[in-house]
Amino acid sequence: GVSFGDNTVSKGRFDFLSVDPSYYNLDADVENAYGLLRSPWNSNPTPYLTRCNTTYSVLQSNPPGCEWHFGQMKLTEWIDFGTQIQYRPHGKIHTMIAGVWGANWPKVLQSWDYEEYNNGEALALGGFGYQKDLWR
Repeated sequence: GVSFGDNTVSKGRFDFLSVDPSYYNLDADVENAYGLLRSPWNSNPTPYLTRCNTTYSVLQSNPPGCEWHFGQMKLTEWIDFGTQIQYRPHGKIHTMIAGVWGANWPKVLQSWDYEEYNNGEALALGGFGYQKDLWR
């Protein structure tokens, strides 16, 4: 289960799993701005494992399927494999189980009378990658 106040995993094997390196007596090389074991671009201050099934209030509507993975495994050049694997299956899975909460891009675009507000899905899911790419 997930506590929807802060999206902390609150039931099951990983309930209230700490992401604070001091809990494990670690001197972590990579932390977020709150000193937690998260990617540096991750601004989540919650000291426990969190999950959310939406990204900027958008559900992933095009998850990678068997056909895509089959095609991926047939690639013969590392440059093609490495470039595609990080965004398509890997990145999409992050948007499905990790998510980004606290913003609703489709609603904002609709409130601005942006005629193609359903493109909010593409913007929201892209935004997940943009914040990481901008940090790098």
